[in-house]
Amino acid sequence: MSARLGCHMALVLLCFACDGIGRSVVGEHYGRFDVPECDPALPCEPLTIFEPENVPDSASAIDLRVCEPAGTLCQGSDTPSGSATMQCAIEVSELERTFEQGAELREVGCSALRLSHTRASGEPAVVRIEPEAWRQVHVEVETDEPATLELAGGLIEHVSLALHGPVTLRLLDSDELRDLRIVATDAAVQIELTRVRAGRVAIDALESAVLLRRSSLDAVAISAQRIDLESSYVSDALFRGEWLNAADATLLRVNAELERSVLSACDATMLRLSGCRSFTSVQGHFTDVQLSACSEEISIYGSALINAQLEGSLLLDAASLGSVVLGLGEVGPIAAWGTSFNNVTFCADQHSLSFGGSTAVRCAHCDLASEPVSPDACLVSGSDARVESSPSCDMLAAPPRCGEPQPERMRPPRM
Repeated sequence: MSARLGCHMALVLLCFACDGIGRSVVGEHYGRFDVPECDPALPCEPLTIFEPENVPDSASAIDLRVCEPAGTLCQGSDTPSGSATMQCAIEVSELERTFEQGAELREVGCSALRLSHTRASGEPAVVRIEPEAWRQVHVEVETDEPATLELAGGLIEHVSLALHGPVTLRLLDSDELRDLRIVATDAAVQIELTRVRAGRVAIDALESAVLLRRSSLDAVAISAQRIDLESSYVSDALFRGEWLNAADATLLRVNAELERSVLSACDATMLRLSGCRSFTSVQGHFTDVQLSACSEEISIYGSALINAQLEGSLLLDAASLGSVVLGLGEVGPIAAWGTSFNNVTFCADQHSLSFGGSTAVRCAHCDLASEPVSPDACLVSGSDARVESSPSCDMLAAPPRCGEPQPERMRPPRM
């Protein structure tokens, strides 16, 4: 036998005990070698999630008292500006312009700027400014009628904006947006960031709407009545408000205090949600998440949750749970339809479980709380539940038929 053939046979024998990515699938099960072993169970302890980093404290106005000229050396110092800010202080310019006149402001630095739009001015309702470089600028935007201000492209750094009146602010097509602060004082304000890359953004608009579209933001604090994310990436963020609607978004290290959230086709890692009325995920993927109980329910449709802590009332439809802790904190009923539970830890006796459709339970643990727990499970008529490798949760092996009225699937019937 040649050396090459011998190596090939050894590789085949080695991979016989692996899955497609090299994980072991060998586990002894009644003399067979075709059932994978259970992963280590998660204890009945709070999940550890990394907190967002470098998030701005507030959307306070830029302090122009320490303004410094760009690209110069400090007076009496050989170090670049920034290392001795107070030595570089210069006189602050105070500018007042209409929206239309503001279009001429391509380069602005160390300035307090007032942009105004009035009904009597006859200005167009949409004004576009294409700044080359705005550095260390505070802008007061005022209008008494609906108007749109667009800031497109260029460098925007250490800039704060205060929005008064029914204004729509659009920041467009900028890869150099750093330390942006926005405060809105009117419910009619709308703030939109489209095709931007930004770092350190603070938005305080609790009565207004914020939209991120095809943008990438890092170190973000947003307080708004409504937050919309479309095909955007957000990392190290704090969200606070009434509504979050996200589609095709990626979230990394996010803490959220939101009343209602709907996430569609989103990918979230290290997400913590609290203070909610409802949370819904559709076709999403979540890793390292902690969802506190909502006053209504948490609904998971066609989504996967891995390494997660879930509390309160849960509606699971075609969901996949892997390495999940249930019942740590507030406990509520769990209605599952066509859902798979893999390596799930039950931490409370008060669990009310209903299994509908075809449910699979594997490597469930009911013996990791201070005392063994016995979830109250039942099976919807016409459904089946397959339970494997769960000796401490024997009550799940043959759950009784659910009483009347039978739990119903929340999705509407197909016509």
